[in-house]
Amino acid sequence: MDRLVEKLWTFVKHGAPEVSLEIRFFRLTCLTVSFVSLVLVLPINLLQDLSPYLNLIVALYGLATVFVYYRSWRGSHHIVVFYLLTLASLALSWFLNAGSVGSIGYYFFACTMYPVIFFRGRVRQGMFLLLVMVVSLLLVLDFYEPQLSLPYKSAMDRLLDLTTGFSFSALIFALVFWVVITTLERELDERRKAEASARKERDRAQGYLETVETLIVSLDTEGHVSTANRKACETLGYQERELLGKDWFSTCLPQPLGRERAEVYRRTMDSGTATEVAHLESPLLTRGGELRQIVWHYAILYDEKGTCLGALGSGEDITERKQAEEALRQSEQALRLKSALLEAQSDATLDAILVVDNDKRVAFHNRQFLEVFEVPASVLDGPDNSALLKHALGLVRHPDLFLKRVLYLYDHPWETSRDEIELKNGRILDRYSAAVLSKDGYCYGRMWTFRDVTEQRRYESERVKIEKLESLGVLAGGIAHDFNNILAGIMGGISFAQEFISQDHPAHQPLATAELASVRAADLARQLITFARGGDLVKKPVSVQQVVEEAVSFALRGSNVKGSITIQEALHPIHADEGQIGQAIYNLILNAKQAMPCGGTVTVSARNETLGPDNPDGLPAGEYVRVSCADQGCGISQDDLVKIFDPYFTTKSFGTGLGLASVYSIVKKHGGSISVATEPGSGATFTMLLPASTASSTPLSSQPPPQELLSHPGGSILVMDDEALVRDLAREMLRYVGYQVTTCENGSEALALYQAAKGAGSAFDAVLMDLTIPGGMGGKEAAERILAYDPDACLIVSSGYSSDPIMADHRAYGFRGAVAKPYKNRELWQLLSSLLGEGRPAGPQGHG
Repeated sequence: MDRLVEKLWTFVKHGAPEVSLEIRFFRLTCLTVSFVSLVLVLPINLLQDLSPYLNLIVALYGLATVFVYYRSWRGSHHIVVFYLLTLASLALSWFLNAGSVGSIGYYFFACTMYPVIFFRGRVRQGMFLLLVMVVSLLLVLDFYEPQLSLPYKSAMDRLLDLTTGFSFSALIFALVFWVVITTLERELDERRKAEASARKERDRAQGYLETVETLIVSLDTEGHVSTANRKACETLGYQERELLGKDWFSTCLPQPLGRERAEVYRRTMDSGTATEVAHLESPLLTRGGELRQIVWHYAILYDEKGTCLGALGSGEDITERKQAEEALRQSEQALRLKSALLEAQSDATLDAILVVDNDKRVAFHNRQFLEVFEVPASVLDGPDNSALLKHALGLVRHPDLFLKRVLYLYDHPWETSRDEIELKNGRILDRYSAAVLSKDGYCYGRMWTFRDVTEQRRYESERVKIEKLESLGVLAGGIAHDFNNILAGIMGGISFAQEFISQDHPAHQPLATAELASVRAADLARQLITFARGGDLVKKPVSVQQVVEEAVSFALRGSNVKGSITIQEALHPIHADEGQIGQAIYNLILNAKQAMPCGGTVTVSARNETLGPDNPDGLPAGEYVRVSCADQGCGISQDDLVKIFDPYFTTKSFGTGLGLASVYSIVKKHGGSISVATEPGSGATFTMLLPASTASSTPLSSQPPPQELLSHPGGSILVMDDEALVRDLAREMLRYVGYQVTTCENGSEALALYQAAKGAGSAFDAVLMDLTIPGGMGGKEAAERILAYDPDACLIVSSGYSSDPIMADHRAYGFRGAVAKPYKNRELWQLLSSLLGEGRPAGPQGHG
């Protein structure tokens, strides 16, 4: 009998394994009723010589029951139709089989089982009431209209009909009852097996959760903790049993944030969508009161009916990363903002996870894994992970080393591993692998996690480059300062010597040549100073078109290289230091010219550009101006490309190697970026992105036209400079035109001399002050103290740092004039004449 039940059970489940219990009962009942009607009742009736109409109804009912079963087998379950067909057949048979004295009443008794089995709730009550109403109506008709019922032909017919009717109805009732009981036992057995399988699968999944370095927490619809993995418990400082059932938002989140997030969670549970909580970053309150910063991903959990059960959250602890970002922001200036933005973007992602079982089949993978490795769905359909491994080998830069490590770990399943792999697209992944173990120590396979650390390695490389530039900048600044003082003596001495000879003197041309060499040396000194002090910016709105046109004209004058300029209409001005940006563009054009010794065309273009928050240059979102300089040279090799912006690196037999390093330093100090695109034999294109200004640009500063030398009324001049050579030369220059000169070495001496002269009634008419005094009081502080003592003092600032804010806006600091070192004698004379003279044309007034 058990084998028969097994075959029947398999037979009625045809169509889909998820056929409900009611449908299985329905199919078994249809088979039972059709069998009894066609095989047992119909032949007995034929032997009894009952009404042919009754036999026709029995036959049609049996065939209709078979058809109803067939329709259910095909997926259409007409349970109500079957029930109503049964009532109708029994009602018609009532009149053809002697009414209440016949055997049809027994079949009505068996029919009472159908509402109990097939229907639920009010439908069951309605169908049962319909049965009672039909039977009651038949009894009433039989009482008042007995002639409607066809009587038995003999007493023996009645006895035989009642006996068979009672037997068959009891048989139907017993069969249906037996089917129900057997089916329930079978269903309970299958459910027990399914529950055991589900427990095993849950333990396996728990093993995965316990090995990942990610916080996994599940909540019910009320926000109570239902699951917490090892990492979550370690982070929070609780045992899992202590967390289960606790309110997540009041226990594990700081207030009032916890109450706010609880309200958001309730809205999420009501709506059934995770839009508000799909991805968020929030602090976590540990048992010890510490706040840990976590990035969360949430997903809504549903049962098989689509009812919301709660939410599952996976989180990454980024507290140390946040602390590292803060430390990095404190140690770096220009890179700090960009680093914070890029770190915030990279924090939004979680690790890519892959789990492979002992048979090397993919047991689990997350969405991040598919995105990182660009895995198509077809790769995951194979019997093992060979297709996936082949796909990964095509992405990594060193496939041999990658494969060797993977095979080694598969052969040593208990070992853990952490290393880095590089993809062909340049991304760097931190790879971690460990065995997946259950609580009882069973090894299910191996887990792999991949974290994108490309930006982190990029930051480290950038920091090394910035530190190298800063340390070299200190060295360059010191050399430039001393070199500038030496040049001040050389250039000043040459220009002063020219005052003593006529233009036809044999020494005039050599002196002019020496003066020109001094000017070129001064240009080199200015590049060193720009490289060393690029952070001292005097920013204002600057027209890129004017800067480009002047740089192209100046750099390409007299060469065999042509210049082509393409400027977008309505180009934004940039917020920049005019002198330094001009120097950067000039250096790029000069570099392009030097890349084409046989001639060619340098193309300089500029256009507006809007950058979004996730731009590849790592810049803050906003408006920028893109300036590109392209040459037609031989291009740059890949080996040289990584060193192109390094200080003192050059591929030429001439030059200092500071040109592109200065450009890099200037652009970075302006909050921009610079990149180079090149192919060997196809030239190179340097591209700068510079922040645009919302204000209108101001015309480029230009040198004032030469003025006629004014007369010198004489007077007392105080010269302060730390370099004796500069002091002595300035004294001789000024004495030559009639001034009385006193010199000193630093600001303290200048202040004392000025106060003494003022107190004696013979105040200095002007004070020439060096801005930078190593180890002593400089010009800025000395000027503040002198002006505090005498607000009418005539102070002149002198410095080799021509782009210094004090030099660029000297009047804001109390100075009447400014002269950049190295200077010529007539530049100094002209300045003093304009400040102290009477405006009369005159030449030198003697040798002093």
